[in-house]
Amino acid sequence: MPRRMTPSQVALEFIKFGKDPEEAFEKKVVNSEIGYGLFTKKAVCRGDFLVEYRGLLRDVKEIGDDDTYVFEFQDKKFSSLCIDASIDDGSLGRLINDGWGGKENCKAKTVISEGRPHIAFFAIKDIPPKTELRYDYGVTDYWWRQIMY
Repeated sequence: MPRRMTPSQVALEFIKFGKDPEEAFEKKVVNSEIGYGLFTKKAVCRGDFLVEYRGLLRDVKEIGDDDTYVFEFQDKKFSSLCIDASIDDGSLGRLINDGWGGKENCKAKTVISEGRPHIAFFAIKDIPPKTELRYDYGVTDYWWRQIMY
């Protein structure tokens, strides 16, 4: 009987092929303030791999004022690098919005594939169908945190 892959192994498979598990997620408008978000089509279990935050691997110093779709690595080993997803290539990870105070349902982890760092999202709780994916951006003074919740 074949062994079941771990969530990290599943992430590495999707990363290797530069694909998202599209059958599990859909892009939908959240509202006029936020714009798009990423929603589940089916239930997701705690610990499961969700999607990769794909884009160009860049030095943080190269990023200008518009860092809207820039994800800086939290891992100290890669702290000078970021993923720049400002060009919409159709990947889904760039659509996951900020969540905090118990509203987050996933987290980002650094995953290494062929010596290169990648950012992969994993569920931190069971997530029912038709639920928006949210993770804590880790910055407390974003303007929307003052007006949205």
